Amino acid sequence: MKNLKKGKNDIFINLKIFCVLKNKNIIFAKKISFMQNDFYRLVSFMANSCFAHFNVSQKKNMSDLLTAFLSNTSIAMWDISTNLSGNTSTKHKNKRLIYFLDSLTIDTTFWKCFSLAVFSLPGFRFKKRKVITIALNATALNDDFWLLAATVSFNGRGIPIYLKSWEGVDESYNRWDRVKTVLKELKEILSKNCNFEIVASTDFQGSEMIELCKEIGIDFNQEIKADIDFGIEAGKSKLHWENYTEKVPQNDRLIKCVIISCLSYAVQTAIGNQMDISDSDVIKRTKVLNNFKQTIRRGSEEFKKYVFV
Repeated sequence: MKNLKKGKNDIFINLKIFCVLKNKNIIFAKKISFMQNDFYRLVSFMANSCFAHFNVSQKKNMSDLLTAFLSNTSIAMWDISTNLSGNTSTKHKNKRLIYFLDSLTIDTTFWKCFSLAVFSLPGFRFKKRKVITIALNATALNDDFWLLAATVSFNGRGIPIYLKSWEGVDESYNRWDRVKTVLKELKEILSKNCNFEIVASTDFQGSEMIELCKEIGIDFNQEIKADIDFGIEAGKSKLHWENYTEKVPQNDRLIKCVIISCLSYAVQTAIGNQMDISDSDVIKRTKVLNNFKQTIRRGSEEFKKYVFV
């Protein structure tokens, strides 16, 4: 009887623990869902304000993908699809994601809109920056791609405003030809109304860099070295670029996912812990959301002259 009674107590205790854990998981799930809903509202407003050339469907899918990278830790297409919104199957979401990526054109207009979105983020303080300092950094995605990113400093992080990729890391190539390509395209993206200078990591220091910048007509600050943190540390990216699975997406789709994850990372950097507010504090949460939207609205209107001509 004692053993039986003890067993019942064990069952009762385990049941209580199970209920507590279950309730905690429910609360945690609700919190994550609530944060994702708020994040989606923010990036949806940003997409509508900054990516004017997108159609309605592209804006929605862009916002959805930006939100998916809020919690996603893999660059695999199927994994990303599981975090997309909607009550449909992952298979259907995956088809929607593929269609969006395949129809997305990464051109000068896109990058202008991308930089406009970054410049408009709360806390970027674009107007207070007399010169926009752009750091040139290189990294690799395993042995698949060599990436050259132009980043701006934001809240202690380096946020890419332009990114160029080449297939093959170990293949022979002319580094300075690639740097020249990036600098020329970067100058085309940023308006003449925007004063900016280039700083570079030790890999891109030297007379070659100075001559390239002179040829293209870009200021190069050789006194500053761009050894800054832009989401890459000890071979691992905080943007989860390196988290491959065996189901790596097609090359073009992969790079587009990386680019969009950069913008998601920028928004997350801007938000910080501002969204860590109790569900019951509706007034405070609404105030944060409205302030964010107002900053994006004012910034996207005001800074267009620095991006578009």
